[in-house]
Amino acid sequence: MGFFKKLLGDDKRETPSPTRDSVSRCDLSGPSQRRMTSTELLEYALQKLNCSCDKGENDGEFHTVYQGEHFRIFVGDDYRFIDIQDISWYDAPLHDINNLSLMRRAINDCNMSGQFTIVYSIYDDDDQIVLHSLKEAYWSAEIQLVDQYLAALFNRLLQSHQRFFARMETLRQQDYEKREG
Repeated sequence: MGFFKKLLGDDKRETPSPTRDSVSRCDLSGPSQRRMTSTELLEYALQKLNCSCDKGENDGEFHTVYQGEHFRIFVGDDYRFIDIQDISWYDAPLHDINNLSLMRRAINDCNMSGQFTIVYSIYDDDDQIVLHSLKEAYWSAEIQLVDQYLAALFNRLLQSHQRFFARMETLRQQDYEKREG
């Protein structure tokens, strides 16, 4: 026990969490020292990332753009997690059976990583399949550097695109080699 105390230090001071006073936004004004709600924390982090923060149709739903990509975020003040969705980042025609087969395999392979989830929607009227990425993560005022944490979550979802396309290319190459070999 003594070794770990020395290694980690005896310092029992807590690093302060952001409070309403640490954020200078008109919608968060007021001389309160209470902890920020999850919603306020999201608005604060988005502001620090220079991202817009538009409220959605539902309670706790927000829309933002990060590095040119549109995200939908769900947060609740009584919920310790945040749900982030990267909506409609790839679409393909439904009638291309070979491509659908590759997409299914690539999605399954990517989802096995557990770092994000790729799902799809089918739009019969438009004859399209559309891909979305999802990420659920812990969200609390205790998180230090919350803006960097949120950026890392966004980046993880952006990586889902890269992994999906890389896996699609690998699967295409394997299928080509099977046909030619």
